[in-house]
Amino acid sequence: MGEVVILPCTADKFGAVAEYCRDFACAASDRAAHAAHLASIDAQSLGFNSSTSAYVQYMKVDAHVQVPVTLQLLRATFSSVPVLTHLLLVRHTELQPEAQPGLSAAFSKAMHSSSSGLWLYECSRRAVLPPLQVRHAKVEDHDDLLPMVAAAAAGACPSLAALPESCKPDQPFALTRLIGSQDEENVVLVAEDQGKLVGLLVATSQLDLSLLLQSFDLGPFDGFLPAEVYEACEAAAQQAAAVKAEQRLQEQQQQGEEAAAAMPIMPTEEDVRKELLPLLLQAASKQQHGGSSGAQHSLLAVTMLCMLPGYEARAVDFMLPAFREFAGKDYYVLSLPHSEREPPLASFMSRLPLLPGSPYPEVLLLGHRAGLAVQEGAWEVRLAVPDDVVGLHGLIGSLANAVEVQEAFLHALGRQGAVVAVVQGQLVAMAAITPAVDLQLLQDNFNLAEGLPADCCNNATAHAELDVCVVNPVFSKSVGALLAGVLHLLGKSHLHYALLPGQAVPDWLGLMQQQPPRHSSSPAAGKAEFALYSFSKHMAYAPKQAVNSQIVIAGASQTALSCLEQLLLQRHISFNSLTLLAPGGVPVGGVACTYTAGLVARMGVQAAVTIVDGQMASLDIAQKLVGLDDGSQLPYDLLVVATGLQDQLGPAIAAACPEAAHFVLSSQALIRGSISAEAAASLSSVLLYGADLQAFDVVAALTDAGVSPDAITWVCPDQEQQDPLLPLLTALAGQLQLELPSPQQGQLVELLPTQDGARAVADLQACNAGPVQQLELDLLVGCGRRGPSAAVARCLGSAGLVCDGRLVVDAGYKSSDAAVMGAGPAAKFSRRYTLPEVMHEHYSSTDVGASLAAAIVDKLASPAAAEGTSSSSKSSSSRLPASPGQLPPLTQGRVMGCRLPGGRVFAFAGCPAAVASPGLAPPPGGRSLISKCSNSSSNGAGADASSDAAVINICIDGEDVIHHVAYLGPGAAAAAKLAGLVGLPFSYLAAGLQLPAKQTSSSQSRAAATDSAAADAAAAALGDLQLGHGQHSSPQQQPCVSMRSVAGVVPGAEPGVFLLEQDVLQQLSQPWAQLLFHDGLVQLRQQLLQQQSLSPSTSAAERGQGAAGCVGSSSCEVLVQDAVVELLRRCGAELPGYKKDAKLATAFVPPVVQ
Repeated sequence: MGEVVILPCTADKFGAVAEYCRDFACAASDRAAHAAHLASIDAQSLGFNSSTSAYVQYMKVDAHVQVPVTLQLLRATFSSVPVLTHLLLVRHTELQPEAQPGLSAAFSKAMHSSSSGLWLYECSRRAVLPPLQVRHAKVEDHDDLLPMVAAAAAGACPSLAALPESCKPDQPFALTRLIGSQDEENVVLVAEDQGKLVGLLVATSQLDLSLLLQSFDLGPFDGFLPAEVYEACEAAAQQAAAVKAEQRLQEQQQQGEEAAAAMPIMPTEEDVRKELLPLLLQAASKQQHGGSSGAQHSLLAVTMLCMLPGYEARAVDFMLPAFREFAGKDYYVLSLPHSEREPPLASFMSRLPLLPGSPYPEVLLLGHRAGLAVQEGAWEVRLAVPDDVVGLHGLIGSLANAVEVQEAFLHALGRQGAVVAVVQGQLVAMAAITPAVDLQLLQDNFNLAEGLPADCCNNATAHAELDVCVVNPVFSKSVGALLAGVLHLLGKSHLHYALLPGQAVPDWLGLMQQQPPRHSSSPAAGKAEFALYSFSKHMAYAPKQAVNSQIVIAGASQTALSCLEQLLLQRHISFNSLTLLAPGGVPVGGVACTYTAGLVARMGVQAAVTIVDGQMASLDIAQKLVGLDDGSQLPYDLLVVATGLQDQLGPAIAAACPEAAHFVLSSQALIRGSISAEAAASLSSVLLYGADLQAFDVVAALTDAGVSPDAITWVCPDQEQQDPLLPLLTALAGQLQLELPSPQQGQLVELLPTQDGARAVADLQACNAGPVQQLELDLLVGCGRRGPSAAVARCLGSAGLVCDGRLVVDAGYKSSDAAVMGAGPAAKFSRRYTLPEVMHEHYSSTDVGASLAAAIVDKLASPAAAEGTSSSSKSSSSRLPASPGQLPPLTQGRVMGCRLPGGRVFAFAGCPAAVASPGLAPPPGGRSLISKCSNSSSNGAGADASSDAAVINICIDGEDVIHHVAYLGPGAAAAAKLAGLVGLPFSYLAAGLQLPAKQTSSSQSRAAATDSAAADAAAAALGDLQLGHGQHSSPQQQPCVSMRSVAGVVPGAEPGVFLLEQDVLQQLSQPWAQLLFHDGLVQLRQQLLQQQSLSPSTSAAERGQGAAGCVGSSSCEVLVQDAVVELLRRCGAELPGYKKDAKLATAFVPPVVQ
């Protein structure tokens, strides 16, 4: 395999595009870019347009296959870049046919520059990719076409190889009948390449225009009707809507002046559309039934398209001949099932968004005759001039925000930041640019280092902001060429676009790459409440693979949001039909909630996800339909069940006494909602029932809103039903001498409304079957242990899926039905992998969601597009099971917690074993460290009574890996920061805290030993790279001593528990700990461990190890050194406490396994 890199005609900034071909090797030319600069003026003087031409940077072909491979490579280049008409080659010497037969066969001499002494050669599109010869199909073509159609039917787009029912496809010679059925409204065309049949296209003008008008907003295309017909219908619709608006106003005036003043006088766009649709349907019906009064539509449909392998990208050659067969037609459409991949012809077409409730069952792609002109060199991108304002009016005149767009254009025009695209003298696109960005704000909120080259991340002059971009719908697929021209003209490498919540989503947004939002950032960092999208030149020539499969995700859990985030961040894949069922909206907030309101805004969910406020009520897996609680239905190609755990009290009360159901509220609903002062004043008696950790959250929310603590009654039904984290919380509170609210023991027997229905009466009974007591209340809050939704479980069970309350899935998250996947707290892995069954709720929701997204990508996307497509360092394939019999690698800890009355928070983050059995005591062979700390600069006497006193518990397992971290104190920021430590080897902290790290045991598995070795080497690198902490040494240089012999460590009352006199929280706020809480650390460690796990398992002798058994000492040393230095190079501006000189990361002590 090899590549050719093509560069737009520019002297300094450029973006590269790679195309590949077999038996081809590459060698870089150091003089290519410089030569292109010297020859650019001469090239433009010959008429080579910088918008449609590119220079060859380097190309080398094997001498044995130079001519065919060179031509094949150039054909692939032109096929992938429709706007490209010429490739230019600059040389210091003249081409010699004997020495360079491939280049000589493709490139012809354009000129020899006497000023520079350079030779300029050109290769035109038509020279290597001449248009296919298109003609009408004949009956004698049958034998040649039959195998072509059969091969296409087995390919990626089988629907385009399906013969129409009118030719009886199940009978012999159906293709012959199809060819013989040609008339004025139906044509069958074939394409030839040097006499060989290579393609078949069937087009018709007989289509159901009424269905399209009901399914899509066709206003920008005049409904595919003549302009005068559409304008007449629109005027009549506006008049009818105005009359109805006036009638509504008169009706309101009769009811009172205030009501009349609140009613709009002018009709809304929705009012006009309701009136317009019947008129358009009537006009379309007249055309469909013929007659002189019928309005001829301007649309033709491609119903069959079959191409031989290698010719798929040349299907566009059919379209101009097809238009010549249909007089008066300007648009062409292609309809595909959601589950099929789009053919290459789709690169010239736009996807039409369906209207809500649309009856159209497939994906509709639309193209225009004029859009084909970009292949003829008609596309030109240039800086705008004042005279372009006249052409701008024709482009934006119909937009609702035309005034704002024009103001942005004029403002950009004054600072040389306005760019336009022109086709055949007509202005078809414009962009307004701000030449500077707040790079620090972007770096604080988005992980730019993962999506941008390192040399651009910290160079503010390389970035610009895209303020406005408007494109004629006909040329919507050429937006990439427009933005690439913008970068070239302004000398920038990246354009950024900020999408605010609630802002209209531009059609071209899918062309850009969404930047991953940071999940953790400095508290002092500015907050960006928008999603960020970026564009570089190579994106114009590397279109994403479109996945149109209808993906419905049931539940707005943290797992679902994590899955959506990863799907939206795919680099080479665009998921175009994502629906999220979110009853009550997307939940945000809470100590253990990863996805805050700001993070959801930075995710840009609104740009690509349809959010439906509804719950799954039924499931038909045969018809692939999800029924919602409002009676509507959603079709799906892939259903993902990712519901969270639900309150169980509310459904039980509703079933026993529906009249009392409205007095019951779940703890999640109360915490995530806001309690007004008026509502709080009306609550004189509130009953909390259950011992879930969120009961503390409820008490804090109620008291903060003004509810008196005396009005709150907390009852726990049973000691065994308490949250397992309560003992740990109580123990940490004891360290601070902090009193916590505690529940009473009792059982809720019945809840009934009072006679007037204003309040409810709860019958409570002691657990020892004592007398029943009645409590009159205003609100009952369910705070019991949450479980899977019983309603969802019934749906899944009724559909025949394996579900015992939780959906059972395999290692690829597939249920017993291939079209239904499941993940999150309401799912579990099948028992065939391990016993007891592995519950997803014991793992990090973000980790499970990312793993689920990787499985979806693997299922729906092509292998080439799926490989390494995530915008994080960890590729999608690395999140999949290593083998069919293994579970996916889930490494992150789960976070749980609550807010306490008085402003403190409790947070717990742990591995699955820690989540199942939390506590102060360490696991066998481990140790537990407790540190009392403070957010103040002093941590002296009296800190326990201070409002900023806190306590941290770090539990380490027998393999010296952080088992769990618990925190009790003020501020949720500190809690979120500590959660990132779970799963890290303690050696990452040992140097900074000046504590001994445990040496690796010889009984460890190779994976664990590799993990420890990589972590120790990374810690050594951090010791060399930190500023102001030269006294810290590598963990391997410290003696492996007992915790009891370390100064400042006091044994606790329990075995294995130690009290640290130093302030761990303060230590972790020092510069040396910056990398520990950086997004890149998790990715760095996962990358190192993945690379180590992929290396073959060999003996110590084969690895060149000594008697000590060094785990890949040399390779691990180099691997970690390169990875750490690369991370610091990419993220230098985000880690100011570290030196960025790669030479500092050279002294590594080989990790040793005893």
